[in-house]
Amino acid sequence: MPNITRRAWAIFFAREVLAFIFFMAGVYKVFQLGPLEHARKYFLPFADTFLPVWSLWATGAVIPFVELVAGGLLLIGLRITCHSSPGPIAFRSPFSGCRRPDLSGRLACKTAENQVNSGLDA
Repeated sequence: MPNITRRAWAIFFAREVLAFIFFMAGVYKVFQLGPLEHARKYFLPFADTFLPVWSLWATGAVIPFVELVAGGLLLIGLRITCHSSPGPIAFRSPFSGCRRPDLSGRLACKTAENQVNSGLDA
């Protein structure tokens, strides 16, 4: 088997394992524990810190859904470069021009600067 094929299988396997972990954590937190109980159990112990309580509730209730959706998208292979890169929520929007990577392995996410310079929207 060529080196490029071995590397591709290794990346695929690592991505799928990570996706499965996120997806199953989301399933547990959404359907068994419940988003509000997740926030109460893991986020509200920090209510006596400088963080506002409303932000603890909001973050604790939203994270299970983010894990569920991002893990599911990674499992089926949609937008893999966006969801598996650091900070997908903070640094990229769902409409940032991300698509499947090409065969050369180059990053397939277009930045706003590249979109403006190229004059293309897609």
